[in-house]
Order: sequence, then structure tokens, then C-alpha cells
Amino acid sequence: MRVGLDADNVIYDFSKAYNKKLIARGAAITVDHQPLKYDWFTTYGVSVEEFLQDLDEMVDAKELFWKGDLCEPDIPYQISVLRSLGHSIHIVTNRFSGKLECPEKATRHFFKENKIVYDTLTFSNDKAVVQTDIFLEDNVKNYDALEAAGIKSFLIDRTYNQDTDGKVRRRVAAFSDF
Repeated sequence: MRVGLDADNVIYDFSKAYNKKLIARGAAITVDHQPLKYDWFTTYGVSVEEFLQDLDEMVDAKELFWKGDLCEPDIPYQISVLRSLGHSIHIVTNRFSGKLECPEKATRHFFKENKIVYDTLTFSNDKAVVQTDIFLEDNVKNYDALEAAGIKSFLIDRTYNQDTDGKVRRRVAAFSDF
């Protein structure tokens, strides 16, 4: 099977990385804070424009995507198990931040440092741009778009994706459950 994976908050702990910026700004949260909605930064008075500027600055300073934490420490092993079973791994991520540094270079660096082995790495806001048989995602809108494109999808449980308008969606509690 062709296995699709999102990067942020599926493999890479984006929330934790950005929480550090919010804490520096004075937000009363911990680095492990889990947001209740997808655009949690607005809760702390950060506009979309400021958020995007923060991301540019963080990528350029090699704070975001270059380094950080995996969502689960055994993800490299879990991916290697999938590959050993004959599945190919296709990571599709919507990373376009950085004015001086390239998010693709940062992403490849992080994955290499963390021994994340994949067959393809694609940068797109359309997760269905790469034909996969199955996909692990954290964003409800992306999940719905993948399903509409005929790709069997799973949501990895995050606090911000629990309100699903009464729709039933396939879920896993952790990467290892996928």
C-alpha cells in the first residue's frame, strides 16, 4: 500500500514548537499545551498574519522544522515497520514558511536527523495531490478532502479535532495504532 502521512502534529510536534513562541510572548501555557481548536494561536491574541510571520521568523532562525520533537518517540520505528511490510511512505505537508531559509531543507534535515525514512516528500496544501491508499492526518478539513478524493483516511486524535459536527470519522489514538 501507498501510505500517506501528514507531517505536523502527526510526525512532528508542531504545537510544542509553536507553544514556545507563545510562551515567549507571555501566554500562560506549558510547552505541552494541547489546543482546543485548530487555530489555537488566536486564543492568545495572535492574528493569522502574525502567526504566519512568526513561522517565517522561526524557520529562518532554525527554530521551527529544523529541530523539535516527534509526536511519539517511536515513530521512526513504526515507519520502518510499515516499510518492512512492503508499504511505501509518502509524506505530504503544507509547509511554506521562511523568507531566508527553505522549509523543504528544514524538513528534510529534521527527518534525516530523526531517522524518518520515506519514499516521497511533497509540499502542498492539497493532501490528495499524491495518490495514496491510506492517509493519517490531524486536520478534519484535510481528512474530509482526502475522503472525497477516495483516499481512506484516519484522524489522529488531537484535542482540536474532536468537534466533528456529528460526523463519524475513522480515528486512531496514536501513530502506533495506525
